[in-house]
Amino acid sequence: MESCGQTKVANRLCVCPRYLATFQPKQVPHFFTDVLVIGSGLAGLRAALEVDPKLTVLVVTKAELQLSNSAYAQGGIAAVLGADDCFEDHIADTLIAGGVLCDREVVRHVIEEAPRRIFELIEWGTKFDQDGSRLALTREGGHRHNRIVHADGDATGREVVRALAHRVQQMPNIGLWENTFTIDLLTHAEQCCGALVWNRQHGKTLIWAKEP
Repeated sequence: MESCGQTKVANRLCVCPRYLATFQPKQVPHFFTDVLVIGSGLAGLRAALEVDPKLTVLVVTKAELQLSNSAYAQGGIAAVLGADDCFEDHIADTLIAGGVLCDREVVRHVIEEAPRRIFELIEWGTKFDQDGSRLALTREGGHRHNRIVHADGDATGREVVRALAHRVQQMPNIGLWENTFTIDLLTHAEQCCGALVWNRQHGKTLIWAKEP
């Protein structure tokens, strides 16, 4: 349902140099959602899944759901999963490889979260390669231990995107607009409150996300 605040903001929008495309708020459709996610790569899909199921989410993507740069990611995902490995070794390897580009606390947080996130992906349907009953772990540059999980050889990105996309499609609170181009962001009082998008079905549309 449209809020009074969103109505006021819509009435104040005008055709001006701030926006990349001309539009008249009273002449284009309006769509309202609690949360708007732009992009269906792994970051976008994971963000959509993190939202409270009581809230409505709309994911817009310029292509089909599973076509993103994430789907073309090769290699694998590093995590401390082997009996001969530990967080401190993984942290040390990362800091050596990344040098001054690394923030030690961020590195530690990401590495300590990694095993839990790998098992979360498995729970959500990701099929990583197995070595018998265990995950098949390999080694890549910069790592002193076998700690890389992968799927279908080097098609890890495609498999993880497949699993998350399927889960997103099963969530009743998450909607999806494919083949939808984001033209510009809607802003008011230095806050983003939605986006101007276009697709063949709806044409040029103002999507409003819930105000904070």
